[in-house]
Amino acid sequence: MTDEIPAEHPDYQQKIGAFYRETAAALAALLREGKSVGLLAEGDPFFYGSFMHMWRRLAPDFPVEVVPGVTGMSAAGRAPTCR
Repeated sequence: MTDEIPAEHPDYQQKIGAFYRETAAALAALLREGKSVGLLAEGDPFFYGSFMHMWRRLAPDFPVEVVPGVTGMSAAGRAPTCR
């Protein structure tokens, strides 16, 4: 991910696409070596999460197990009020 380039800038899609391609290639190399890889995602991995971009690239070739956590919206509804 990058915060140096605004999302609406034309270079953003190129940079973020390259990041996901390079990262998926590095993870795939580790998986082909028989290593286990874990990715931590903040919030739900498929609901506005960056994990879905890795999943889409890796799932066709490797088994992927998703362990869901608590979505941000679910947690926010139960968060105590700060005073």
